[in-house]
Amino acid sequence: MKITCYGKTYDTDTAAKLLWHCNNAENDSSFVEEWLCVTPSGDYFLSGHGGARTKYAHRLSDGSFRAGDDIIPLTEQEMEIWIYDRYNDFADTLKAVTEKSAKFAKKTTD
Repeated sequence: MKITCYGKTYDTDTAAKLLWHCNNAENDSSFVEEWLCVTPSGDYFLSGHGGARTKYAHRLSDGSFRAGDDIIPLTEQEMEIWIYDRYNDFADTLKAVTEKSAKFAKKTTD
C-alpha cells in the first residue's frame, strides 16, 4: 500500500516494519491490526487493517461500514504515544524501535 500526504510518500513496500500490535479476534468489528513503520527518510506511519467499527473502516454507498486498510502518517511524538498506549514496557520498546529505525536509515543510505 502506498499514499502521498503533504508531499511525503508512505509505502509499505519500501518501509521497515518496526512493531506490530493487534487486538481482538479478526471476526470482531472492532478488530485492529497495525504495523508501526518507518520510511527510508525516517518518517513514521501506521499501516493498519480494522473492522467496521474502527478508524480503518470504509463507508459504503448505503451508509454502512466495512473493514478496511489505510496508512496513517505519524509525527515522532504520535509514534511515542502509540507505543505508550499499547506496551507496558514503554522505555524498552521505544529504545528498540528507535534503534531499528536508525539501523534501517543507515542501511538505506549506505
